[in-house]
Amino acid sequence: MPKEVHSQTGVSPGIISRTRAMHCPELPKHSGGHPSKLSPKICHATHLLTGPAPTTPCLVAQELSSTNEVAVSSLTVHWAVQKAGVVLFVKPKKPAMTKEHIKAHYEFAMAHQHWTMDDWKRGWPGTSAPPDHQNPQAWMRPYLIWACMGWEGLVHVQDRWALTKELYVEILEDEFKQTLEYYGLDMEKVIFMQDNASSHKAHIVQDWFQESGLEVFE
Repeated sequence: MPKEVHSQTGVSPGIISRTRAMHCPELPKHSGGHPSKLSPKICHATHLLTGPAPTTPCLVAQELSSTNEVAVSSLTVHWAVQKAGVVLFVKPKKPAMTKEHIKAHYEFAMAHQHWTMDDWKRGWPGTSAPPDHQNPQAWMRPYLIWACMGWEGLVHVQDRWALTKELYVEILEDEFKQTLEYYGLDMEKVIFMQDNASSHKAHIVQDWFQESGLEVFE
């Protein structure tokens, strides 16, 4: 480290750092600060937070402190698990149906009241959503689950960190098309159903629907 070399040689830390960068750039750099108290225990802290029982960083810090006899603060636990990719998921409260929702549902039902069973069998609804947690708050790595199903079967479920428009086109091009081919279904005779998520309404997605001849039901 530059400070240790400086104390032994008297050369300024700046000159030492520039010399090291010029002649030995492959040497690892010190990140600075004191060593993390949770480095060997981060897996245990993550396991405690993501377990089935609801808990908090404060309770995890208390357990780690009592188990390892080293004072660990809740802020240290929070930073460590956040760095490991675990964040607090707050289960959203589902609002009651508004008058607009009731009106939209009624109009939908009236518009399709004459659909036969064969018409509905053509539909393949697909959607993406985070996993449903029983606890109002849960620590987890953020991800989405996308799935699609039809009368004949289920499209392979995809779990990803985020559903971008590019990934959505990739899923439709690969998993969805392969599933239709597996069941011997013609793309032009299928009705694909989706919601109004931003990734579903992107231009590249709409272009893919148009090029493939797939009828979209929204």
